Amino acid sequence: MGNEKAPAFQLYVRDVLTDSALQRARAATRGIWFNAVCLMWLEDERGKLVVTPDEFPRVLNCTAEERDAFIADCNTLAFADIAERDGAIVMVNRRMHREHKSSRGNALRQQRYRQRRKNADDTPVESEAAGCGGDADVTPPSSYSPSSAPSSSSAKSLVKGFLETPGNHGKAGSPPDFDKVSHNAQLIMEKLYGRSWPHDSEARRFMPFIFKVTGMIREGRLVLDRVLAAASEVKLDHNEGKVNHRSAVFTTIVRSMSATAKAEAEGHNAFGQAVAATM
Repeated sequence: MGNEKAPAFQLYVRDVLTDSALQRARAATRGIWFNAVCLMWLEDERGKLVVTPDEFPRVLNCTAEERDAFIADCNTLAFADIAERDGAIVMVNRRMHREHKSSRGNALRQQRYRQRRKNADDTPVESEAAGCGGDADVTPPSSYSPSSAPSSSSAKSLVKGFLETPGNHGKAGSPPDFDKVSHNAQLIMEKLYGRSWPHDSEARRFMPFIFKVTGMIREGRLVLDRVLAAASEVKLDHNEGKVNHRSAVFTTIVRSMSATAKAEAEGHNAFGQAVAATM
């Protein structure tokens, strides 16, 4: 088992409690699944756990009967992927495994990029610099020019410019905390489009909606962590070719989150009123 540098993972409590498939499972099944998820986090291939039928009860702290009931619940309710291969039971947490594959893919791309840079640096350059006594500066290829990569300051300037445009900062007379709004907006854009988002035309067109989202977060109608998790999920789906336009999918998810939060708030209000009426 690896991943010693990442001993913890985020647990979205509301997502767990509102997962109808998991909540319909037996109590023993939910306990086994929680242990399995913790073990999956420590695996080299994060999000995937492989055990033999004999190992299952010992590793996951259950009986053979509870193991069989867990497999039945998993196949029936589909809250996770499970299969038997070569005499072993293979369990997969879909979100964790997808994030692992995306992270590994990013690491490989960065490794290839660094190797290309190294190869380019090691290649002798035959240029006019040789005729200048070897002291002339050599301009790097345009693809490696510092101006071609968006810096955090350029992203911040883009956000700040949008916020300072009249009519873009919410209700008149109640301007938002620019620093906090700017920070939240940049976080969401980076989760959704990556650090190069200032160069993405779709991302720039999507900025007005992002600031509506930051306003809803500021008003307590949305939770920042859940919005960031949704943005990461959409980006992963885009990287895997499941989503073309991230803005449309993200908009749908945020509206659904907002509607759910509103319904919950109304439910709490109604409950409070009912309790008050009995007093």
